[in-house]
Amino acid sequence: MLAAMLRRKSLQLVGLSLAALVGCSSGTEEGPAPVPVPDGAAPFLAVGIGANNWVDLDPARATMAPLGVGSQGGYHIWVRLRFRYFAGTVTAQYRVEQLDGTVLSDSGPLPFTNNRGLTRWGEGFETNSAYTALLGMFVPTSEFVGNTYRLIVVLRGEGGVEQRAAHLVTMTDPQ
Repeated sequence: MLAAMLRRKSLQLVGLSLAALVGCSSGTEEGPAPVPVPDGAAPFLAVGIGANNWVDLDPARATMAPLGVGSQGGYHIWVRLRFRYFAGTVTAQYRVEQLDGTVLSDSGPLPFTNNRGLTRWGEGFETNSAYTALLGMFVPTSEFVGNTYRLIVVLRGEGGVEQRAAHLVTMTDPQ
């Protein structure tokens, strides 16, 4: 019962923390200028991990990643995005599941309005910082280290453009 209550509270907290991060600006009211979408261009989404640097996720097998430890007792995966050929305001949604399908956290839709929170990446954008996908709170690190989780990201642009990515991430000891 306590675990279920903490899981519900974790889901609420992850949505609030991610919404606050997406709304933050790097000192300007708007992010980089939009990139025109060429006719017939296919949208692209890449998901990475890493608190400070981009680390590719292997689509064929689980990627080892250090467990993120928050200052308020939460454990998380650091998530980064790269994308191109999405028009207008882009909305991201992160979800972390156990392999049995149990949802540990779901951010809800998080808009990158006026490209805030993004930097230029070739013909597209990259998140200018990592976002936290919460695993849980107030339990020993041993509850997560060695376990594999499914990280799911859905990116939506105007006009119904959508890309989905799912990757397996195995947590290692915090660094």
